Amino acid sequence: YTSGSTGKPKGVMIEHCNVCSFRRWCRDEFASSLFEIVYASTSICFDISIFEIFYTLSTGKPLRVIETGLHIGKYLPGDSFVLINTVPVVIENLLNEGTDLSNVSVINMAGEPVPWKVQQSLNTESIEARNLYGPTEDTVYSTVYRLKNGTPILIGRPINNTKIYIINKEYQLCSIGVAGEICIGGAGVARGYLNRSDLTEEKFIANPFSNDPEARIYKTGDLGRWLPDGNIDYLGRIDDQVKIRGYRIELGEIENVILQSGKIKQAVVLARTNKSGNKYLAGYIVPEEKFDKEAIIKKLSTKLPEYMIPSVWM
Repeated sequence: YTSGSTGKPKGVMIEHCNVCSFRRWCRDEFASSLFEIVYASTSICFDISIFEIFYTLSTGKPLRVIETGLHIGKYLPGDSFVLINTVPVVIENLLNEGTDLSNVSVINMAGEPVPWKVQQSLNTESIEARNLYGPTEDTVYSTVYRLKNGTPILIGRPINNTKIYIINKEYQLCSIGVAGEICIGGAGVARGYLNRSDLTEEKFIANPFSNDPEARIYKTGDLGRWLPDGNIDYLGRIDDQVKIRGYRIELGEIENVILQSGKIKQAVVLARTNKSGNKYLAGYIVPEEKFDKEAIIKKLSTKLPEYMIPSVWM
């Protein structure tokens, strides 16, 4: 079951073939990774636990079941070459607590965008760190990206047996650099939603780019764009895309640039409307130290056009 953005749980019908395809990708992706034990620290109600349980046991590796991600630090001193598969906020907490990660060799992060500070704080020379993107409707993970200090945080390329399409509202493929909806096809696409034929027809549509009449793609509702090197840049939810003074703006893109400044812990950018009915951008931030608005605006102006820089800060 997945709550999605509505908060109302939806049953996703995952078939055995979906999971088998996913496990085969896991086998290939981590074939050369050096790890001796996997920590299962996420709830079995959360889809990334599928990786922890089925991939680990099918490769003959030991699986340590942990109470929650908050308890990871308690077990690290007694294990070596640990693989941690979790959400970014858990890794962020471990880093904030000063946890010794020297016994960790592989970290997978999924479920939410990876904060810039987390990537910068991890030693990506000694730890294989991956950003993994994918909805439950495509069986856990759909794309993978190896994180490196000092590089942009992307969602990467499609995993094996998966095809990513970025399309516009007319269901046409977007050119490189043009934002559009991320749609997913391939062996991981689920059968649909349990007892929700209406929603299944809306989200799981016939693949307009395939000659196979049975082929379908899942419309994620996420916004992204292809980069020239073949990686995908995640830009947030389509619902977060706004239009101000004729410019189409992705709020998630602005938030990412703010976080990359290295001076902000958390950031949210929203479109507001003033008394005259005109829209403007407002930035809500939690600074690392004392907030220097002018310094942040100067930093943003080197990467964003003027119309994408918030005019109000809180």
